[in-house]
Parts: sequence; C-alpha cells; structure tokens
Amino acid sequence: MPRRKQTVQALSSSPFPCPNCGEPVSGISLFCSELCRDEAHFVRYCRACYDDGRIMQDDVRMALDIHLAHILAGGYSERLRRLPKAIREAVFSRDKGRCRICGEFGEQIDHIRGDSSKLSNLQLLCFHCHNKKTTSGFVKISSKTHPKEWKKRKKLLDRVRSFNPYRLCDRPEWNTLWQTIRSARRDVKKKIAPNRVD
Repeated sequence: MPRRKQTVQALSSSPFPCPNCGEPVSGISLFCSELCRDEAHFVRYCRACYDDGRIMQDDVRMALDIHLAHILAGGYSERLRRLPKAIREAVFSRDKGRCRICGEFGEQIDHIRGDSSKLSNLQLLCFHCHNKKTTSGFVKISSKTHPKEWKKRKKLLDRVRSFNPYRLCDRPEWNTLWQTIRSARRDVKKKIAPNRVD
C-alpha cells in the first residue's frame, strides 16, 4: 500500500477527503460512507487489541474475524439493527433469559432472518451460539474465488499490522482528532458558503 502522508490539514482542505479511502465526502461528513467508517474502526480496534494483548483471547479473535467478514460482505449497519430498550426487554422476558439454542444464559439478541426488528424475528442467544450461527453462513474466500474481497482484506490487515499507522483514522488518538477535523471543515465551509453549513 503506498504511504501518503495524511495530516489534519490535508483532511481539512476542500474538497474534503475521506480519511479511510481518500474519496471526496459531501458536506462536512468525516467519511464517505458508513462502510468506510466501519473499516477505520476495525483497523483501530485491531491495532488496540494487538497493542494491549487482547488479540490472544479466542473470543476477541472471533469477534474480529466476524467484523472483518461483515466488512468484506459490504458492511453491517449496527445502527439500523440497534434495538430499543423496550424490545430488548421483551425478548429477554419472552425467552426467560435463556439461549433459544442451548438453554444457557442468553446475552445477545439475534435477528433470525434479515433485518426486521419484529419480536417474532428476534431471539435470545448466548455468545457462543450467536457466533456459531453467524459464522455458519460465512463463505471461505481466497485470492482466486473472491479477488476483490481478498485484496480489500489484505489492505485492511496490512494497515492493522503496520508498525506506524497508514492513516490518521488508524491512530488511537483519532477519537480526538476527528473533532479537530470536523471543526476545521466547518470553518472552511463557512468561508466558501457563509450562510450554509451542512
């Protein structure tokens, strides 16, 4: 992956580039898409897991593998699948706090099919059953069977394993940097169109 120096100033200059892929973004949005935001979060989280040793935990590695698979499949909108507290409580109550597959203590709510958040499409599962169900639908990929996805996987894992972060959004301090960038983008927008800021 070619290393281009990415700075707060470069990300704050119009046209505003996505910190993850470099494509232009609309308005003062930080990322060009939810998928790019998710990719950047994945890279940061993986790097943090390597730094603090959590990568040695089986459950963390499995969660990262699942997250990467969702990214390679085109993304997974956690926001769209987030459930209101009342629905979560109704699922826990109906399933009596037990996993509907194995009967152990349930801790995660699963969408049985698709994205519908109707009570009939939700079930309580334990961590292990939920992960097993999720991964059972995954397809093994290779450079021959899925060249586009394989290339993206390689690029993301190169960013994770790099000694120095490739992009500002890969750095642990991104959680404060993004506020500086968004503020600078607002200032630029005000100069370009003083009466309108997206």
